[in-house]
Amino acid sequence: MARSQILAKSMVASVIFDHKDLTSAKKDLRRQMKVQRAALLAEQKELWDRQIYDNVCSLDLVSKSRIVYCYLSFGSEIDTSGLVRTFLDSSKTVAVPRVTGREIHFYQIGALSDVSPGYRGILEPVETCPPAENPDALVILPGLAFTRAGDRLGYGGGYYDRFLAGEPDHPTLALAYPFQILDSSPREADDRRADWIMTPDELIDAGKEEAADKLSSE
Repeated sequence: MARSQILAKSMVASVIFDHKDLTSAKKDLRRQMKVQRAALLAEQKELWDRQIYDNVCSLDLVSKSRIVYCYLSFGSEIDTSGLVRTFLDSSKTVAVPRVTGREIHFYQIGALSDVSPGYRGILEPVETCPPAENPDALVILPGLAFTRAGDRLGYGGGYYDRFLAGEPDHPTLALAYPFQILDSSPREADDRRADWIMTPDELIDAGKEEAADKLSSE
């Protein structure tokens, strides 16, 4: 097991042991995962981002999806700009999120020129973009930590949890670095699980009823 994964697993074990309330546990784990992600060497991040890109593009789940809702990466997140460009070039309908109050809503874009800095400096669709109304479209999720059961630790705003609670039929594919996959993670009743999680090395089937696709290399 890679040293980064061992460190991450020891982090979450310490967090859960030291805190009885989940809010504090989540806060500490978020902070620690952000530190670890930000500390990635540029070469390692570029390699893992490329492997995740290649793996996502190889999935039947993705190739058969006519419409994709995808987050726009920010800071040290897994880069999604290449995925968005590829989806657009393959004539998929692509929608990206905009924060409005305590909610996120997705809007269709025709090019990456259709986005500009919005909430907390994160790229968002411009006001002229039409709303996406596809309640069963594939959603590509961000996150800070995950388990193989699909538990997802987000950034604390609850935006994706509320969105998916309102539109529960979306299949969801999360993207993660290896050290973000933990044996356990603090979870509350309203937290929404991911159906699949893609890492540089594998596609994790987190319990979707349909069988998960295998990578083309397998």
